[in-house]
This record gives sequence, C-alpha cells and structure tokens, in this order.
Amino acid sequence: MIVTNNLVVIKKGCTPTFRTVRLSSTIDITVASVFAFSAHKINDWEVRDITSHSDHKVIAFSLGHTPEEAKERRNSKRANWVLFQQVVNDEELPKEVGGVPYGLESRYNHLESIIAKALDIA
Repeated sequence: MIVTNNLVVIKKGCTPTFRTVRLSSTIDITVASVFAFSAHKINDWEVRDITSHSDHKVIAFSLGHTPEEAKERRNSKRANWVLFQQVVNDEELPKEVGGVPYGLESRYNHLESIIAKALDIA
C-alpha cells in the first residue's frame, strides 16, 4: 500500500518509539509522499526523549528548515485535578470589554490562558 500510493517511510536508527515498563519497540513510522520527501527535504527525523501524554515517544522532523524545539508536555497523571477545577472555576470569562462584546476568538484565548494557568498550578 505504501509503494502503490507513492509514499516513503522516513525513519532513522533503531531508537524505540514506544515504551512501557515491560516493553519497548520501534513500531512507529513516519510516512510522506515522494513529492514531500524530495521537494521539501524532510530532515532531522528524530525520536525525542521528552514527556508526552502517551507511551509513544515524540517524533520530530523538519521540512527544509531548522526544527523548532518541542515544548515540554505536562504529565496528566500527576496533575491535581481537584485543584485544577478550583482554579478554573475561580476564573470568569468576561462577556464584554469596555462596552464591546467579547468575541469568540477573544473568549477562546482567555479560556486557553485560564486552562494553562490551572495546569501550571495543579
């Protein structure tokens, strides 16, 4: 199926991409079209050793430019969800700012900042 659809498997090395307490494996792959692989120069494919919300490791690569640093992920298993809920409940989304209705995008951005704050505290 990969060859018939003009796809290429991009994977370097044998670093495990999946790890549990009992098992590690190199099961994950990255697939790209032949065009994307050749024209966009997929570079710097790597398995990153950063915390994720999964047993699967973060896979990163760049498209013809220097890759950005991956952001550190939060470990949801260690969060204090009662404290998280208290922080979120203590915040309020404004309905308007300066007499102007608070738009959907502004409400989204405000809610996102409330959630980030609650995750940092919890």
